[in-house]
Amino acid sequence: MILWQIRRRAANQLLTLLVRHRLMRELLNARRQHALSVPEINHLSREAWLHFFGDSADGFDQYVWASKPHFFRLHVFFYDWQYTFGYLVSQMLARTFEHDGATKAGADITSDAFWDDAVCEALSYACRV
Repeated sequence: MILWQIRRRAANQLLTLLVRHRLMRELLNARRQHALSVPEINHLSREAWLHFFGDSADGFDQYVWASKPHFFRLHVFFYDWQYTFGYLVSQMLARTFEHDGATKAGADITSDAFWDDAVCEALSYACRV
C-alpha cells in the first residue's frame, strides 16, 4: 500500500499536473467564447488527457474539473504548480536528510540543474521502494 501511494503521488505531481494545466488553459480559452456545458467540459478533459497520454492509459477522469476548485476560481489560475514545487523541493530535502543528516545550504533553486535533479530524485524514490 505504501509503495502504491508513493508512486501515485509521483505520477500525480509529475504527470497529471500537465493534463490539468492544459485543461485549465483550454477552459479559459473556451469560456471567452461562451458558457460551457458539462459535455463540453468533459470533452476538453478528454482532449487534454489524450494530448499527453493517447491510448496508453486505461481510462481517464473526465470529471477531474468537478473536484478541483481551481477550475472555478476567477482570479487565481494555474495555482496547482505550487504543489509540484513543494513536492520536488521536499524530495530534495528528504534526500539531503537521508545522506547528510542535516540540511545543506547553497542549493540554487533557480537553476535548471536543481529541478532536473529534483525530478530524477522523485522518480528514483518512487522506483526504488
